[in-house]
Amino acid sequence: MHLQEKVVLIEQMFALVDAQCRSFLDKVPLKCPPGCAKCCHGKNVTASPLEFLPYAFYLHAEGLLEDHYWKYKDQPVPHCFLVEGEVPDGIGKCSEYAHRGLICRLFGNAASVNKNGRKLYSGCALLKSQVTDPLQFDEMLQQYAPVYSEFYMQLRSIDNEYGGLLLPVNQAILKAMEIVYYNTRNEPGNTPGQKVA
Repeated sequence: MHLQEKVVLIEQMFALVDAQCRSFLDKVPLKCPPGCAKCCHGKNVTASPLEFLPYAFYLHAEGLLEDHYWKYKDQPVPHCFLVEGEVPDGIGKCSEYAHRGLICRLFGNAASVNKNGRKLYSGCALLKSQVTDPLQFDEMLQQYAPVYSEFYMQLRSIDNEYGGLLLPVNQAILKAMEIVYYNTRNEPGNTPGQKVA
């Protein structure tokens, strides 16, 4: 499967994820506080390179891939490259919200499943503190919450190697950029001999 076909399939999956998350959030009283980016400043966030393939492909299409790659590579930070804002306060926003990864779309809007097949809410303490009726929330969760593993399996079906590879989020972003570079470097207009990694 060609790179652009993978990007299209991932973007179609993201549209489905977003629709399911909106449907769930329409039924439960959860809302991120304005300007909160605490999850984006987390140091233990993992992601698959494949979920950032649309972002990397967008940078390539705009002629920005190599500049961004080296900017990120040469200035490592402990939080996600894409978050803008103050780390100590956890205030900020995603600089590439339209191209955010699968983990970014699902966290706080989805559930994991335990060994008994029961959905367990996955969100931060701020979101959990907004639940005023746990029984009603659980009922809505069981009925409507998207499930992480279902979408990560879809990601693996698009590309098993990179869809199943979980890395720290910044390494996943860099790897997605490398994948795009190495799959597009022989396109007309690219200068032979340029290296990204």
